[in-house]
Amino acid sequence: MLAVERHQQQHKTTTGTRTAEDADEPSETSSWTVISSSSTVRITRAVDVFSAGCVAFNILSLGGHPFGDRFSRESNIIRNNYRLDRLDTLSGGGTEAKDLVRRMISRDPKKSDRLAFLQEVSDRLEIESREPPSALLKQLERGAVKVIGLDWRKKIDGVLLENISKYRKYDGSLIRDLLRAMRNKKHHFQDLPAEGRRVLGDVPDGFLAYFSTRFPSLLLHVHGFVADSRALRGEPAFRSYFETARER
Repeated sequence: MLAVERHQQQHKTTTGTRTAEDADEPSETSSWTVISSSSTVRITRAVDVFSAGCVAFNILSLGGHPFGDRFSRESNIIRNNYRLDRLDTLSGGGTEAKDLVRRMISRDPKKSDRLAFLQEVSDRLEIESREPPSALLKQLERGAVKVIGLDWRKKIDGVLLENISKYRKYDGSLIRDLLRAMRNKKHHFQDLPAEGRRVLGDVPDGFLAYFSTRFPSLLLHVHGFVADSRALRGEPAFRSYFETARER
């Protein structure tokens, strides 16, 4: 087995004190993240975020682990089966803490899933009233400047912007309009001029990378927007995105 070195073990080495996990589990060899040696694994930033999420849960729960005890932990990690109910005792029922930990430890979705999710959100928002904007649209656009800047169109290559503007007028200050532009260009990718396809790259990897590098917090913002809406989260189009793990 390949054990990813945990933050608290490093802390214990320098301080000589027992970690919070030791209160639950006496084993000195248990780890935060256990990865089967039968798989080829590339240790990435995602692993660091995952491990940090487990450490955060340990601190907030006073010694727990989101994936259970050391005997069932590996299988739970593989199945993405975690429990966050030990955070229920925190202020406000631990809602914010659970949301943060959940985002850090949940299995990273495939790029195609991310694009599908953003597309589903765009399609759903099309039925919302624009004038005046509905409550959902107001919620989506909160903090928009931090997500897309004052005008997202200024961050798009000229060849794409010219093509986008041919078929529909987009408001550069709105997240909703950026999502719609992304959705439309994905659907009509083959209709783009050769230079536009080259700039965007292949779907889904290049396409998602193009927009993610320009709007790095867009996916997280939209995901949080849906997650915070009980009505949206429960709709059939989004339910599967929030049922990847059992929270009991």
